[in-house]
Amino acid sequence: MSSDSDRELLEYVEELTSLSSNCLSDDDVDKLIECSLSGEGVVEVKVDGLHVIMPCSDTPEAWANLLHVYCLRDYLRVDGFEPRPGWVVVDAGAYLGFYTLFAAKRVGSNGLVIAIEPLQRNRVFIEENVVLNGFMDRVRIDPRALWSSTERRVLAVSCYPATSSFYREYVERHGDVCSEKRVSTVTLPELLREHGLSRVDLLKVDVEGAEADILAVRGWEDVVQRLVIEVHPWVVNVDAVANLLESRGFSVRVVDIGSPSQVMLFAWRRHT
Repeated sequence: MSSDSDRELLEYVEELTSLSSNCLSDDDVDKLIECSLSGEGVVEVKVDGLHVIMPCSDTPEAWANLLHVYCLRDYLRVDGFEPRPGWVVVDAGAYLGFYTLFAAKRVGSNGLVIAIEPLQRNRVFIEENVVLNGFMDRVRIDPRALWSSTERRVLAVSCYPATSSFYREYVERHGDVCSEKRVSTVTLPELLREHGLSRVDLLKVDVEGAEADILAVRGWEDVVQRLVIEVHPWVVNVDAVANLLESRGFSVRVVDIGSPSQVMLFAWRRHT
């Protein structure tokens, strides 16, 4: 690693350390620092009363992802979007299961969370995290990717797997493409039918540039009550996504979270 890379890594770790105050314990922050600098092994931390494991090969980026969910609480920037007991939540782009756990704790044993994640190495961690927290009764893991059609499609796998995408240029913008994998895809309406869902209280979408492709398919609008979507403006037109949702009967609010590469879009069904 070059001296410039070393300096950038240390600066990033210092930033994450600061953001972790009042959210993670000092001991867990120390473990994450060591994990980020070594890049080897697996680390377990406790946050929000949950036990969470992640591979050190994914840190410090996975650490940032954890903060995104639990400390910065970016998925809760609008009232009414925190999962409640009995809710059905679909987590599209579950990665290592951080938001899956967040939702599973809140929906309780009478609720359901469906974690959608096409990469097998990520699903291993989702399953371990679900078992570790005793959420087997309320979490289903679906091994496909949401897309505009049901097919087998090539996924560009990033060296940091959370930013893998069907759009190779998206991955290259974030870093390097380490491999390509052919994965199974499913449309949102088909996914809902296959899981027997007549109502989804919250659909969380973090699909690395495929947001518009997924939502353009008709047939899910009367089932989904709320959506929270991570949108990357340099690859997806935020206004186009907002207009699409408004045309399907949703009220929309776009929230700037202080990042040049992403905004959060919140949508909720208008009741007439």
